[in-house]
Amino acid sequence: MILIRMLRYVLWIYFFYNILIKRITYVVVDGGRAKLPLPKSAQDLSVDIVEYKIVKLIDRMVSGEGNFEKYFNIAKLQIAED
Repeated sequence: MILIRMLRYVLWIYFFYNILIKRITYVVVDGGRAKLPLPKSAQDLSVDIVEYKIVKLIDRMVSGEGNFEKYFNIAKLQIAED
């Protein structure tokens, strides 16, 4: 179980020449120890591969601790198979 002391939603929007490329929402969990992409729904815990990679990169750059995989697995999230 993930201990959630502080939960925060963050929205990243990527533009290229004023064209929306990707909108990513992720959560900051366990007092800021990790960032995780939002799953598709409460029943479908899969996440898009692009969102997985971008949030993993953001987590590594910001926290520097490398807790992403640990919390991703604890939350039972899965990469969507397209």
